[in-house]
Amino acid sequence: MSLVTQLSDVITRIGTEFKAIRTERAAITGALASLSTTDKSNLVAAINEVLAAVGSGGSIDADSITDATTIGKALIRAVDPAAGRTAIGAGTSNLALGTTSATAKAGDYAPTAANISDSTTTGRALLTTTSATTARTTLDVYSTAQTDAAAAAAAAALVASAPGTLDTLDELAAALGDDPNFATTISTALGNRLRVDAAQTLTGPQQTQGQDNLSVYSRTQIGDPTTDFVTTFEAALV
Repeated sequence: MSLVTQLSDVITRIGTEFKAIRTERAAITGALASLSTTDKSNLVAAINEVLAAVGSGGSIDADSITDATTIGKALIRAVDPAAGRTAIGAGTSNLALGTTSATAKAGDYAPTAANISDSTTTGRALLTTTSATTARTTLDVYSTAQTDAAAAAAAAALVASAPGTLDTLDELAAALGDDPNFATTISTALGNRLRVDAAQTLTGPQQTQGQDNLSVYSRTQIGDPTTDFVTTFEAALV
């Protein structure tokens, strides 16, 4: 295939892609003639006209907001708090103080934990606790000292009788060469060793390296050991 043919193919392909892009653009933008702006020939100019109208207040009002509800429009048009409350059907607060179920509690009312209707036994115990120890007992949690002691005991059990150079995770990681894939690394390394217990499939370079390491000749270098040299000799006699 000539260079001219290849270039022609590339240009044709590029042209096809541009044609598809123009088609998609026309479908997205639509006909500019449908715009209701002053400049119908330039989409950017049309957008700028809309932006200018919005930025300066324009003629956009509550009714222009397509998803606004009747209540929402009334709130937008409210001239004062009273009008806003009227729009949502709210009134001003006039609840009197007192001690009945229909009035707000007087200022000297002293509620207790038991007065909290949705409080639990645990919640009331925590609300009325007199010490941190009691609170921890209620929640069944350790204190800082108890937590430190438990952590120290767990660490000691984990270390057990490990030697001093291998009794931390950092030392263990260093012993493994800081290799997160240590098992794979070792498995790969072992796979590159000559085996005596199973057959192996080695690449040409691997076979050559093995022969060099063992200082032996390959089958190709040695030739077929079953060659019938008598036949060769007899053929030479003819």
